[in-house]
Amino acid sequence: MNIFQIAMLLVSAYFAYQVYRHIHTLKDTDAKSAKNSIDDVDVLVKNADNSFSDGNYKQASLFLQKAYVQNQHDLEILVKLGYVMAMQDQNEQALTYYKKALQLEPENASLCNKAASAYRNLKQYDKAKELLERSIALDSTDQTTYYNYGNLLVDMNEKDKAMQMYKKALKIDPDFKEAKNEINRVKN
Repeated sequence: MNIFQIAMLLVSAYFAYQVYRHIHTLKDTDAKSAKNSIDDVDVLVKNADNSFSDGNYKQASLFLQKAYVQNQHDLEILVKLGYVMAMQDQNEQALTYYKKALQLEPENASLCNKAASAYRNLKQYDKAKELLERSIALDSTDQTTYYNYGNLLVDMNEKDKAMQMYKKALKIDPDFKEAKNEINRVKN
């Protein structure tokens, strides 16, 4: 082997080593990037939304719980967690998240309505009634609140008052089919 061949061997070895280091750097960067994207709150929420749309509520709740661990004061995460838990009939857990959301936005009529639904499912009618009245005080134009209040009153065996609530819902939205159906059901 002459000096030129030895020099070429050393140069080749040096470049091979540099390529080796570069490839490992790329792998490390890809691994860190993948880990960061999996743990990114926005990505977790988006994955939860996709799982929810696919009807996979358990998977959605897992993504949202990971996001919640990273950002416990995010209203969107709290509300979505509450809703996903309610969809799985885990009303106590749903209520926990709705209460935390209400601490952040106590004047949110929609949150009052959602928490009231969880209380109703837990048969805590007085608390549900209180929140629905609060929701109406905050926004008297939401037909869904009147509808939900009517449903609560039916559960409480106050059918006349329930009919009034369904009629208020229909006054706001004359095409509200669910309210029409409930009026017919309560009459019979």
